[in-house]
Amino acid sequence: MRHLHVGREGVLKLLRELKTNKATGPGGVSTRLLKESAESIADTLFRIFNTSLQTGEVSKDRKEALVTPIYKKGDRYHRQIMTQ
Repeated sequence: MRHLHVGREGVLKLLRELKTNKATGPGGVSTRLLKESAESIADTLFRIFNTSLQTGEVSKDRKEALVTPIYKKGDRYHRQIMTQ
């Protein structure tokens, strides 16, 4: 992954395009706060992302995720039994 590079302008663009009506992520930071502070935090996020890509290291808290299955078809109960 050392050949990947995240640009500051790309980070800034993504922050500005956040939908403020979405729920907060696992870190509890609201999308409104991220969007409104985009100019202030873009440089720091840009450096964090690039350092992680260059070193191949990811902080422990970035390796965790909240995963919620979304059942689109079939019997939800049956699927839960099958996966346990």
